[in-house]
Amino acid sequence: MEWLQHIYMFAQLLYMGSADLGGMLCRLPKDVGYACGRLSSSTAYYFDSTEGKCLSFVFHGCGGNQNRFINKQECVDGCAALTRCGKGLPLMDFAGNIKRCDGDKIPCPGTHECHGAGMSSVCCIKPERVCHLPIDNGNRCGVAPDTRFYFDSDSNTCRSFSYVGCGGNDNNFKTKGECLQYCSTEVVCKRGDPLPDRYSIAKQMSCSRGSPCPSNYTCIKATSGNSACCPSQEMVCGATYNPREVCRNPLDNELWTFEHKKGRCEKIPQKPHINHHTAQPQLCDKSKRNSCPVGYECMKSSPFAAICCRSQPICPGAESILQTGGKCEEGRAESCASGYTCQQAPNREFVCCTPTLQCPSGMEALRDGGRARICTPRVEGSCPSSHVCVVGSSPPSPGFRPKTLCCRPLQRCVVPYVESLTKKTKRCFPGENKCPSATHCLPVAEPTESLLNIKELTFYCCHTVDVFSCSSGLQPLEDRSTKRPIKCEVADPNSCPNEHFCDVLADGTTACCPFEATQQTCVEALTNYGDPITCKGWDDPSCGHDSKCRKATDGHYVCCREVSSIFKELAQNAPFILF
Repeated sequence: MEWLQHIYMFAQLLYMGSADLGGMLCRLPKDVGYACGRLSSSTAYYFDSTEGKCLSFVFHGCGGNQNRFINKQECVDGCAALTRCGKGLPLMDFAGNIKRCDGDKIPCPGTHECHGAGMSSVCCIKPERVCHLPIDNGNRCGVAPDTRFYFDSDSNTCRSFSYVGCGGNDNNFKTKGECLQYCSTEVVCKRGDPLPDRYSIAKQMSCSRGSPCPSNYTCIKATSGNSACCPSQEMVCGATYNPREVCRNPLDNELWTFEHKKGRCEKIPQKPHINHHTAQPQLCDKSKRNSCPVGYECMKSSPFAAICCRSQPICPGAESILQTGGKCEEGRAESCASGYTCQQAPNREFVCCTPTLQCPSGMEALRDGGRARICTPRVEGSCPSSHVCVVGSSPPSPGFRPKTLCCRPLQRCVVPYVESLTKKTKRCFPGENKCPSATHCLPVAEPTESLLNIKELTFYCCHTVDVFSCSSGLQPLEDRSTKRPIKCEVADPNSCPNEHFCDVLADGTTACCPFEATQQTCVEALTNYGDPITCKGWDDPSCGHDSKCRKATDGHYVCCREVSSIFKELAQNAPFILF
């Protein structure tokens, strides 16, 4: 019977090893190994702890590490422990061993909560800690930026941002729905948005039996116990189709709407602009404002393409009011009625709209559903901690007083204004209009200092200057007409052309800057029977191990050996000399 005891102990060791495999091995980085001539390349799988799933890669035959599996199922089984938390990795010790728990008997730390039981139990970080983490764009690592979403705990909503490729924190979600489902304590409606509170548009209106929702809304209760008024089924299905919606849903081949008068669902006819040369819908570039004809708007038709779609003219600002029949001519103020200005709609037509609410120069308004948030000065909680309540800079419409808005600084002071008599700088506060002409009220802060904690910032009158240097030292793209850097949106990866990304300059403004990899010239190209191996662009991963896709002297992209690998080979082949 002794041999049975040994088998039992061996089985226990195997079980313990497989249970702890995720903590010790599955966090190792992907290692493709190296070609050694004895074994050919093959497809293997590794666990990506950032993505939280098993991904395939080409293993070159020798070397590598233990985060390598023959098939996907083996990878999933071996690293299952790292996928048991909804967000982030389970709690581990310094050696990578996963912390087990059992309710109150073996509790998790106060920052975590217990999921599962026995050897399948893990301590997961509490959602409220993830959802209160500040926005983190990550670090550039040679991949193209991607639009992600983070939870803004101050306004209790999910906002988009540009994730630049690697690192960051767990407050990072691929979709807005995933973000809301994980973080929001409020109700998420199946269609449309919940009715806002009448006293604060940043909060949802609650409801109950004694306090019912208004007509066309239904009271929906969330698992957290909170309730909200969501658009009713009758309201959603009885609404007419809005032609401004996208030409085609990226996930569906067809769009349908419920026609309440006929009592049935009908297909929505597409109205794209047709290219007369190809008889196909006209492709466009969302990063370029004039890529579609007048009357058409550039809209995404798939994750990889956008086409020009017919749309009705609307005001560019969500809070602006469109004058009835208000077509106008650019540059002619008299073509609009009093209280309206001539503005360009997203479809490039010019229409008469009330002025948009804007923050003072160098600041950005907090917007809820596209509308600037109105606030009350000196009232705690009227604006989140990253914003301050100031008087807007937009000209008020007749009969209306200037609005106070929640604004946050986007621009740092580079050259402060110095009074000629006192030789001293001049302090100010945004919206007070106390700075001399050609100067603006901006915060003084180091480039590494965050502008999010506005209570710690000091504002001074500063001269307006343009910064013409990216954080990497390269030159940003310039507008041919203004000869100034092209502005962009950090949260929109498509706001800059190919081979460029939206970078934050020394003064806090943004500009389209080139990726450093696009400026690197190939030193030694890989060849196939004497001909260089071509590739598509700087981020093309098809070149394989120890090589990158880089631009040659003729402007074409080729697979190029990395400088580090060239020196490594030279060192290995160097002669050994004895003295």
